[in-house]
Amino acid sequence: MACIVGYFEITFFIFTPKWDNIDAFLPYRHIVGTWISNGHFPLWNPYQLLGYPIHSDPQSGAWYPIVWLLSLINEYDLYSINIELSLHYFIGGLGMFMLGRTLKIKDSIAFIMGLTYMFSGFMVGTSQIMVMIIAAAWLPFSINYLLISLKKPTFKNLFLLAFVNFLSLTGSYPAMTIILVYIYLMIAGFYLYLYFKKQFSLKTILIVFGVQTVLLLLLTGGYFYSIYEMLPYMARAGGIPYSDSLFAKVGFPIQGFISFLLPYATVANTELFQTDISMINGYFGLFSVVFIIYGLIYYRSKKLIVLVLSAAFILMIAAGMQLPFHYFLYQFLPGFNLFRHPSIFRIYALFLLIIASGYSLNLYSEDPKKFKNISLVLKIGIAFFLVVVIVGAIKTNYTLMDDYFRALIQLKEKSPLNLSGHILIQGTIQLIFLTIAWFLAKKGKLNTRKI
Repeated sequence: MACIVGYFEITFFIFTPKWDNIDAFLPYRHIVGTWISNGHFPLWNPYQLLGYPIHSDPQSGAWYPIVWLLSLINEYDLYSINIELSLHYFIGGLGMFMLGRTLKIKDSIAFIMGLTYMFSGFMVGTSQIMVMIIAAAWLPFSINYLLISLKKPTFKNLFLLAFVNFLSLTGSYPAMTIILVYIYLMIAGFYLYLYFKKQFSLKTILIVFGVQTVLLLLLTGGYFYSIYEMLPYMARAGGIPYSDSLFAKVGFPIQGFISFLLPYATVANTELFQTDISMINGYFGLFSVVFIIYGLIYYRSKKLIVLVLSAAFILMIAAGMQLPFHYFLYQFLPGFNLFRHPSIFRIYALFLLIIASGYSLNLYSEDPKKFKNISLVLKIGIAFFLVVVIVGAIKTNYTLMDDYFRALIQLKEKSPLNLSGHILIQGTIQLIFLTIAWFLAKKGKLNTRKI
């Protein structure tokens, strides 16, 4: 229900996120769906480049079961795009909820984590690039079933792990598959470290990663072979140059960090960000930030610190050409020279930050003596946003307010209001929420044991 209401413009078919979705993914999926609905495997696209094997295009959805299912139900069209997007928003939220439970976080807090992930800045801001949303949707499932399999390596768990990765692999942006491989390698390295400290079984590590690899290859053999066959004809197979024209406007700029607290600023009429609008939203909830700060101050848990520092490092990679970290990976890690969009790394940072906030909230819910301490963090937040609102109020161009509200009512794509105006509006909303939370904390009504 939250997904339906929160994304009402998509779920009720009012709008379809355009650009890449309309220019690329709709025609790809329409052709794939036409083949499938006529009882044939999608082999050929006769309408582009004088014809090419569409089954070899990893972003076409030719191997993705959900595209097949939608195509069998009805001809793949604009409505299908909205259905597929809505479904993956829900999948992402469900996956984060399940991961929270696996991490032994209370169900109510895991539910909040799921909602936060579902409505995070990446999910909202990148909706026009469907394959990135698909990758983000399956990410929590991929990590969740890996952790479950490492704890209990039954065939059922290993098959579910392989099947989830099969869905992620065949449906998502290939760059995010490459990143997922490195995530798995880092997790494997961590468990090997535990093995050398005699805290984990080497046999379990070998079984989980070995069997998972075999099962995944069995499920994706056709997919990989179709791509391998076409590699000589793919321009990006040899790598892409690290140039301004390709990388300058597809990172998550440092200016975009404002979206952690003021996401509405990212859609203002401004030239501040100097990047694509779909690359600059990193919001993961106001109270997620509050509880991360709270946890770092009062709990100082090593787990929490590692999560936050890891997220900070990933955000530096996401900054792209503004910082040297992404270029270093481009130069030295295999596969990183095959894709653009450093901004996609922000989903992995948000992923860790949402887990960190859930972990901190879980600790808070188990320690009612800390209720008074949360008031201090909230007071700091209130003071900060009070300054933000005052500055925004001073610099806002009020002559554009009539045009702004008219555009808002008509659900127009672009806002005529300047950056300060958007900061004023968002800052006021955040200030109200923090003030309400502070009042409840003062009255002792933020007892999360009742959640």
